[in-house]
Amino acid sequence: MDTESEDTVLRFPEEGEESAEAMNYQVAFSQDGSLVAIAEGSESVLVYDLEEDEVLHELTPRGLVNGMTFDRDGTYLFAGAATERPARSGVPVGPGDR
Repeated sequence: MDTESEDTVLRFPEEGEESAEAMNYQVAFSQDGSLVAIAEGSESVLVYDLEEDEVLHELTPRGLVNGMTFDRDGTYLFAGAATERPARSGVPVGPGDR
């Protein structure tokens, strides 16, 4: 929960939730530590700028995200998802790419 706005940033599974999506969270940090990406199942991937304390991007994955990593300079986020559809690539997610 964001303590200033009281918005939910990340929801953890409720007791008794057993679906793979309810229990699947992926987190990736950029090498310089300025960005973090959080995937909540197949619902959304949020890219946060930790220095500016803001969401840079909200992405919609094409399936259940099972891994993520940033490239070396934090410009691109790569995510693997369980899906039959091909993934798009080449969309910059860094702070200068809004």
